[in-house]
Amino acid sequence: MPGLKDNQTIELTVNKYGSIIQKKSKSGDGFYFMLECEVDGRSQKVWGEMPFLKALVIDWPGAEGTCTVEKLNSKRYDVTITDPGDLDLGPDLKTWDDDHGGFVELEMPDFDGPAPKQPKKAEKAPAKATASPAIQALNNGKTVDDIARRYHWALGLSQKIWNRTFTQGLGDSWEPDNVYWENVRASANSLFIESSKLPDSAFQAAVATAVEALDGEVVEAAVKEDDDDLPF
Repeated sequence: MPGLKDNQTIELTVNKYGSIIQKKSKSGDGFYFMLECEVDGRSQKVWGEMPFLKALVIDWPGAEGTCTVEKLNSKRYDVTITDPGDLDLGPDLKTWDDDHGGFVELEMPDFDGPAPKQPKKAEKAPAKATASPAIQALNNGKTVDDIARRYHWALGLSQKIWNRTFTQGLGDSWEPDNVYWENVRASANSLFIESSKLPDSAFQAAVATAVEALDGEVVEAAVKEDDDDLPF
């Protein structure tokens, strides 16, 4: 749902992680703050600027706690706790960091000062032009069917890894966005390149024993044949 309107009040239940996400505004140099929560029994993303964050932090209901949030005007929100949750969890302010490949925790801002700065990003050297992973594999003598099988495996494993990473950082109600698909694609290409170096017998062994360390699930095949819904 969008940000609240003046004099609007909602009741929400905080996510089980007690996390608030800082995102850069698409217009201007500022930031906004997003809370994943439940409103009227439905998963929602409620956002606002610094006054919204300040009100939540001052009257934090705890992870899975319930409160009402009233927007009085652009500079003032009023939070009232109606059913406290786990007050030992949160509020944790996080943001996505490409260099870390995941969410990183930020210090809470000085509410009388500017918003916290995004983590500094290391300057990267211009990428050298290289052939696509599939072309490289063809040049190494792989068949088209073998390339497809290996890439499907790599894509399936990459999606499982990033699904878990995003769920740990944002909770269960996140939705795939451009950042998610960029990471899936990059990891899948890396996995595919490494698998293309293996002879077929070694690759079959890798497929049979590739284990997702987070929950021990064996990743055997990959995604379905129809990849038309993928955004790349």
